[in-house]
Amino acid sequence: MSTVRYLNSKANTYDSLRDLSFKMVIDFRDKGIDDLKDVIFSKIKLIENDVQKIDSIRYDKANRKLDLLRFLSRIASFLEVEMSITNAVGYETYVNRQ
Repeated sequence: MSTVRYLNSKANTYDSLRDLSFKMVIDFRDKGIDDLKDVIFSKIKLIENDVQKIDSIRYDKANRKLDLLRFLSRIASFLEVEMSITNAVGYETYVNRQ
């Protein structure tokens, strides 16, 4: 969600990220694994069009791209584990794009 805020030229302040995080925790609370998957996939559907803007990102420093890759790799790996994805590839595969 913070990435989508960035892509839409919105600031990622403490307050905005806190509010997003608290809302997500409330949405996830007391959910079984199947309900949790449904909530996550519905959130993905909401931001799907915004994520396509990721191609337009430009970085001031060369290492920023690697930072973003590591961040997204951690998220993807976490989701694979937590959602018991059968064709998971893991963090190392995501982060080593050579």
